[in-house]
Order: sequence, then structure tokens, then C-alpha cells
Amino acid sequence: MPDLPLFVVPHPIGGLSREEVEQRADLAFAPLLEWIKGGAR
Repeated sequence: MPDLPLFVVPHPIGGLSREEVEQRADLAFAPLLEWIKGGAR
């Protein structure tokens, strides 16, 4: 699936505080949202 976009969340996740995990999720969500708004086709 060469056109499948990948959204990367930096690892490791284990051992992080809840706030740190949420920050990483927020960083990964922004490009995903842009991809969706751009008319995922």
C-alpha cells in the first residue's frame, strides 16, 4: 500500500507521565487532522 500515510508517535511510551503521552498524541494528531481536512482520497 504505497499511498498509505504513516503517522509516527515517538517511542518509548512506557514510563512517561500521562501529560507526556498526551503531548506526543497531540503532536501525532495534528498531521492526521491536516491529512483528513486535505480531502483524504
